[in-house]
Amino acid sequence: MKLHVIGAGLAGLACALEAAEAGAEVVLHEATAQAGGRCRSFHDPLLDRMVDNGSHLLLTANAEVLDFLKRGGGHSLLHEITPARFPMYDLTKGRLHMIRPGKIPPGLGWRDLWGVWQLRKGRGTVADCLRKAPLYRLLWQPLCEAALNTAPEEASAALLWQVLKESLLAGEKASRPLIVEKGLGPTFIAPVLARLTALGAEIRFGHRLRAIEEDALVFDDGRIGFGHAVLALPNAAAADLLPQQVERLPHRAIVNAHYRLDRPVRLPGGLPFLGLAGATAQWLFLREDVLSVTVSAADALAACPTADIALLLWHDVSRALGLPAVPPAWRIIKEQRATIVQTPQTEAFRNRLRRSTSPHSRVFLAGDWTEAGLPCTMEAAIRSGRRAARAVIAVAANWDGRTSQNGEPAISCGHL
Repeated sequence: MKLHVIGAGLAGLACALEAAEAGAEVVLHEATAQAGGRCRSFHDPLLDRMVDNGSHLLLTANAEVLDFLKRGGGHSLLHEITPARFPMYDLTKGRLHMIRPGKIPPGLGWRDLWGVWQLRKGRGTVADCLRKAPLYRLLWQPLCEAALNTAPEEASAALLWQVLKESLLAGEKASRPLIVEKGLGPTFIAPVLARLTALGAEIRFGHRLRAIEEDALVFDDGRIGFGHAVLALPNAAAADLLPQQVERLPHRAIVNAHYRLDRPVRLPGGLPFLGLAGATAQWLFLREDVLSVTVSAADALAACPTADIALLLWHDVSRALGLPAVPPAWRIIKEQRATIVQTPQTEAFRNRLRRSTSPHSRVFLAGDWTEAGLPCTMEAAIRSGRRAARAVIAVAANWDGRTSQNGEPAISCGHL
């Protein structure tokens, strides 16, 4: 069986690895010059350091991520924080709070418990359920925006409940933070590319798919006949290629700032990450002398000039860490389409996409935006890629060349 995987982000890499390990002949096509998509590392000449395009906080509950790393070989590069704890610094009050999974957070009230119970029902938005909770500003809002990249006023309550159920509410062992010490590229991408090469997969960089015909994939350099393909692409790219089958969904931005420090610092709480409440900056990550700041649900911030963003975020950092007001060397990265907006309406679309699976499809979809029931995270991307690969393998032997009524290849989300 020959499988063409379009897109070498996490979903595409997971799909290619699953298929190649099952014995398929895999050709992985990537439009850019490097793999990783939104999970990549690069050398920044201004900082003279390797930085990630964005910071990610993984948990031991992320079973798909951990399995992917074990199979690829990057698992040993993770550092597990034991016991699980999450330092949150309230910038308004100048006070550090330590959230410890498995223990009752200080200040928890009955409205917090009632709000979590409302989340469990899966109706409406996060703000509908938790807006009046005492820990809304310190815990629920930061958690919602970090996990769903969507403001609580529009974020799906059902999705946040799923996050809580699989992590914090599952106990301390499921909630331990996993720190990527060497960067996303060396941990997630390079080992998997090496594994794919060892398995005989062909990897084509700078190979952008332009169209899908009934019997061919059309690239810049020509047409390639195919039997089965997986589109592991962002929602907007998939919608461009398949406008009749894929709905273009609204997105939300994530802004990341990287500062090269000129002196050693220690984050409050003593861990290499820190959450901020009452600030524009939301999460701080420290790796050696580079301090990274992440802001989710950041459409308004992303519209600002980069110099203004650097000053605004550093103002929060300097207050929290007691550093000089003038920022050191910085780099701002704007992911304008970091994830789809994760509202009850978009979740309904993802559920419809999941139910549209056909056992006779030639073209399958993967990507975090296709994985109903999970927020658009690494976990969702990897899970979707593996599901798509298993679905292709399951139907490949019995595929009869059938197409949809309009002559287009039938489409599957890969959820068999």
